[in-house]
Amino acid sequence: EVRACLERFGAVGFVDDMPGFESNVRTALGRKVSFGHVNATAQHRKPKAPPIDRALKDEIIRICAPDIAIYTWARDRFG
Repeated sequence: EVRACLERFGAVGFVDDMPGFESNVRTALGRKVSFGHVNATAQHRKPKAPPIDRALKDEIIRICAPDIAIYTWARDRFG
């Protein structure tokens, strides 16, 4: 079970909160850590993807539902 595996990790984090993840890792390891940023500004220059139609979006959500459920649980538990 994925949830049981995540519970055994010393630190769990999310890319949209790297400072929080660094703090969790620092607490788990007892030492300061820092995760670098590679091409952080390049993300802002990327052209936007074209919009997708509702049917395709619904299909993507259906296919990804198990992953979304784990992510939601992990956000509630560790975020």
